[in-house]
Amino acid sequence: GAGTHFRQAMVFCEGKYGGIFRGVVSEEGRYFPEYGNSFSALCIGFMGLHMLLFWDSTSPLLRLIEALFIVNGWSSFMYHYFNKYASVDSDSMVMVSLFLFGYVVEEFARAI
Repeated sequence: GAGTHFRQAMVFCEGKYGGIFRGVVSEEGRYFPEYGNSFSALCIGFMGLHMLLFWDSTSPLLRLIEALFIVNGWSSFMYHYFNKYASVDSDSMVMVSLFLFGYVVEEFARAI
């Protein structure tokens, strides 16, 4: 569909111009792997793992958000390093955003 075509055609600055991690300014193209984005993706996954292991969260919704951070870190790394799983990368972050918004609304409703 149209959404899939849009996601496949999307290239970020590092993938489009080579980025600062290559040490040169490059012409517009498709430069993979994206080293900086791949490293930050691993950090996202590590933060999700840290939250799951060390945070004392009793909310099942918060536990789901923590697990989705791990999914997003893995899929983001796969996308930015191997140019695969773009849909999982974007969809998992959208899900995290929606669930986190729901969690904040739930906590706000309990507080009033």
